[in-house]
Amino acid sequence: MRVARDCAAASITLQTLEERAERIGRDDREMLLYPETLRIARLITQPRFLSLIKHPEIPSDRRRGLVAQEIASILAPTSLHSRSRTAGRVEHALCSHASYGTEWL
Repeated sequence: MRVARDCAAASITLQTLEERAERIGRDDREMLLYPETLRIARLITQPRFLSLIKHPEIPSDRRRGLVAQEIASILAPTSLHSRSRTAGRVEHALCSHASYGTEWL
């Protein structure tokens, strides 16, 4: 769940979080990120997704990009430019987990 939450946090703009907080009247970050966290957690536990992460024939830099694109694609629709930036932020969040010993990519 930590990976999913970090990816969700990387993918949601501050403006979106502020709008959600205003709409529900609470500023609980976990609650504001919950829909995306759940979608990402479902994705990253699917066997198809896990096999992509471990696929030996795909170079690691390409694999990171594919994983980030997969995650960005399940989020709220945005422009292509915005989705590419989101994918980059998600990729960075996934890579940061390597320092914790979590090898997602």
